[in-house]
Amino acid sequence: MVPGGLAVRLTLLATVLYSVAARPVPGKLATPDYTLYHTKDGVFQAVRDIVAKCPGIMRIDEDTQADGAYSSTLTVVTVEPAGLSPPGADLTGKLRLLLNFGEHGRELISSEIGLNVLRLLCDAQARAPLLAKFGIDPAALASALQHAVLKVVPMENVRGRERVEAGELCERKNGRGVDPNRNWAVHWGFKEKDYDPSEEYPGTAAFSEPEAALLLRLARALRPHVWTSVHSGMDAIFMPYDHKAEIPEGPGAKATLDILNALNERTCHKKCATGSGGKSVGYLAHGTATDFMWQELHVPVPMTWEVYGDQRATFEDCFRMFNPLTRQAFDATVESWTAAVFMLLTLAPSHPEIAPELAAGAAGAGQQAQPHQAQQQGQQQQQEQQQQQEQQGQGQQGSASESREGSPSNGAPPEAAASGSSGNASASKALEIAAALKQHAQQGGQQEEQQVQPAAAQQQDAAEAAAVAESVQRMLGVRRGAVPRQRGGRAVQTLIWLVIAGAACVVASYLWSKPRFRYLLSSLLGKHLGLSRRRASRAGLIPV
Repeated sequence: MVPGGLAVRLTLLATVLYSVAARPVPGKLATPDYTLYHTKDGVFQAVRDIVAKCPGIMRIDEDTQADGAYSSTLTVVTVEPAGLSPPGADLTGKLRLLLNFGEHGRELISSEIGLNVLRLLCDAQARAPLLAKFGIDPAALASALQHAVLKVVPMENVRGRERVEAGELCERKNGRGVDPNRNWAVHWGFKEKDYDPSEEYPGTAAFSEPEAALLLRLARALRPHVWTSVHSGMDAIFMPYDHKAEIPEGPGAKATLDILNALNERTCHKKCATGSGGKSVGYLAHGTATDFMWQELHVPVPMTWEVYGDQRATFEDCFRMFNPLTRQAFDATVESWTAAVFMLLTLAPSHPEIAPELAAGAAGAGQQAQPHQAQQQGQQQQQEQQQQQEQQGQGQQGSASESREGSPSNGAPPEAAASGSSGNASASKALEIAAALKQHAQQGGQQEEQQVQPAAAQQQDAAEAAAVAESVQRMLGVRRGAVPRQRGGRAVQTLIWLVIAGAACVVASYLWSKPRFRYLLSSLLGKHLGLSRRRASRAGLIPV
């Protein structure tokens, strides 16, 4: 058994060694690995390939806007799993989602998640393992998809992405230096004391940039129930507000917060910050798309997702800070946030500001379907009656022909014989149809009687089932109330200590990623080991 004091020392030593080994090499900046990530052109080629596989439920549309010599094109994939509606069709009564990826150029991981979402929307069989892994009900998802339409923007900020691929790895703004997520009209142009124009220049006016103007036009046409803008830099799921440190009030906002917490629980493994962006992220953001979607377009569920962040990366090591570098981290990030999209599809229909419209749409569709079904049934009955009348007429004609002309053996021509046999067959067919209809009616009556089975009979069936289950339990040797005996011993105690030590390492590793913890640890070591703050800083305990 390891003494308590020694265990603490070993845990601290393991934490220090882990953090030192995991820290990026000073002076070595990470760069994109295009065997792992798609280039800008590769993203759109992959989008075209996916849509080509599912032309019945997917469509690509493009919209371009210019401002002087500067222009940008917005590529939108419409996904309607129940079958594509004509362009411009009224989508009232359907669950409408607007998913936006790649708003900032340096966040390459965002568009990779968008590609995987499209791929699995196209292939139900391929998404089955993902649903099983994250506990998402396939039936609930299938039901939601049958009444949903998604507009997916694989890469909003195309011109900013071009600058990143040209070597400006820290660029988040568009092709002419404006942050698309500071160019919206809610609280536009307000600057905090720590405002940095190289990071968040808002432009000359709200919607001065083609990227924001194109996205606004799409949102107004769709009138989405759900808006999700996917970013990276940390692990978080945010809702309004961004420009003030508070959450909107009311039952709708509370239901949206419940969705955020459910996503954090299931797909973010409880590691995401949730709530207001302005309150949780540590700074206020003005002129954001999410605040506009909530305040001006009244989108019931507006969200900003922050899907990845390496807090150990230095400020200038932007690609490392915003994008996973290894295949394992890449796959885990793409997988968990793709699952979040599918889980969102199952959660959104119950939102109090969405459910009434969906219910009204379903009722309207049912009312429209009933007259159509009745018309089809009436037409079918008329056709059956006409067929019966024709068959009876042919039978009568055949009988009359036989009475006039005699039997075929008496010299009647072959046509008369064929007519007589056809008439007999038609009459027999009519009798068979009548008998089948009578039998179907009797079966329907029997089914109704079975549905009205007395309660006593049902109770008797339940008692018999319980008796069978009890006999099976006796056969398997299962005793009610039996509790397995616990076995003690030195091996169990050793295992418990190993588990405690492992948990301590995990907790210590998590705390080590927090600058505040490293600061407190440096102070503690300074007191007990005689380290100065400068020496502690050189050792990597205090972030510079």
